[in-house]
Amino acid sequence: MDCVERHRKVLTGEIPDRVPVAPSLLVRPVRRAGLRQRDYHTNPDVLARTQVEHCDAYDFDGMIISSDNVIMYEALGGRIVFQDDDSYPFWTDPLVRDGTDLARLKVPDPERDGRMPVLLEASRLAARAVGRRRFIMTNIDSGPFQLASTLMGMEHAMVGLAQEPALMKEVLAFCAEVAITYGQAMARTGCHALQFGESTAAVVGRRLYEEIIWPEDRRVIAELRKTDVKVFLHVCGDSSSIMDLLADSGADCLEIDSKVDLAWAKDTVAGKLTLKGNVDTGAFVSMPRAEFMELCRRTVEAGKRGGRFILCGGCEVPPDTPDEILHGMRRSADLFGTYKNSA
Repeated sequence: MDCVERHRKVLTGEIPDRVPVAPSLLVRPVRRAGLRQRDYHTNPDVLARTQVEHCDAYDFDGMIISSDNVIMYEALGGRIVFQDDDSYPFWTDPLVRDGTDLARLKVPDPERDGRMPVLLEASRLAARAVGRRRFIMTNIDSGPFQLASTLMGMEHAMVGLAQEPALMKEVLAFCAEVAITYGQAMARTGCHALQFGESTAAVVGRRLYEEIIWPEDRRVIAELRKTDVKVFLHVCGDSSSIMDLLADSGADCLEIDSKVDLAWAKDTVAGKLTLKGNVDTGAFVSMPRAEFMELCRRTVEAGKRGGRFILCGGCEVPPDTPDEILHGMRRSADLFGTYKNSA
């Protein structure tokens, strides 16, 4: 069974031969390749080659094409900075302070604006390079609220949810259009899945998430699923309080953090979508291989019941993770993740 078929079965509720392994590797591949961050984030050939080679080195089932979380902000006219050639890019000033600022913004053209074309080309290059050898998930940066938090600044966005809900609904509706447009373009690159993050969704409170953010997340997911690629939703932190809403988001897969009890989450989502996670990222650098593989075993056994589970960390794999730990994660799928009755 190849990696694409293994993922397809997991994402559609069928039982594969074993649990797929697809950790999120961003900074680590750049460092291991001896590259500068600026080159990785601005050169599609470098980005694609770095991710493909790093995934091949550990024989993971899935890989991610991803850069940073200011792709949309930059495409909308925001100024980003690299502190030096080996630093991650950061956004500078908020673009939206009120409705007047919002009215000035236009949905970007993914083939022309900012570094969106860089990510589109990187996804195309990766798809041509690996074919069905790996499952390719391409990150489209941000969900509506995560993008709004960048455009407005986190504090302003959080206050806006509570005190200016009408404005926030307008902002989120615009941000949803940006995500849909970018995602539709990315789906045409040959990738197998799209991922976006609502990293702070769990901290805004259930009522505000359900009333203001969730409808736009659902709209983005519904539109992107029409493209015939799978849609992954990433939420950081303890998302237990909104797990039932996330299960009904329409996403094919929900990426959960280690703060969520995986066995409980499996019961809560009740097979509505696939779960991906959720090994504690701190364990990648704090545990010896034997202990780490035992943690992977417990994670796999909690997640694989009934299928619909992909093994990875709760978030990005730390850059200083030893090789033996990544090889151990891959090996754990063979040892603990098989399904006896699979074809």
